[in-house]
Amino acid sequence: MSLIKKKYFGFTLIEVLVFISMLIVILSISFSFFLITFNGSSKSGALKEVKQNGEFALSLMEKFALSAKKVECSVDPASPSLTVTMLDGTSTVFSCDGVKISSNSSSLTDSNVVVSGCVFTCTANPGTPAMVGIGYTVEMFDNVSLRTNEKAGLSFSTKVIVRNQK
Repeated sequence: MSLIKKKYFGFTLIEVLVFISMLIVILSISFSFFLITFNGSSKSGALKEVKQNGEFALSLMEKFALSAKKVECSVDPASPSLTVTMLDGTSTVFSCDGVKISSNSSSLTDSNVVVSGCVFTCTANPGTPAMVGIGYTVEMFDNVSLRTNEKAGLSFSTKVIVRNQK
């Protein structure tokens, strides 16, 4: 009598369980890296948006104040404003309403950011040029998502000495 060898094709239960557990570990690590990368990019995108809005408004107000003939700051802390009169006599009013920075009623900041803590100071001593101080905080505004990784805020401040004051 001859011995018949049977060849079994397939996997044992142990082999299948080991494969599935290794697959679960690899997929969970990959998914974790994906989430970390995605969260980092949304935070950097929010910071970029805040920085662009804050720097644009600050540079515009700085430029106007620098070349102004006359500057005036409001004393009302509820609605701070800076009135800049140019050499040709035209006036521009920069104001903060707790949500945005405006220039003669047109907004300098996007609707997806909120401006708070806005302060304008005007210091004028006899015989010296006036100095204008500008300060505010810009934060990301998103009423849909309140995830902490998408929140971003930056403070902006500068002081400008008026050059053309007469």
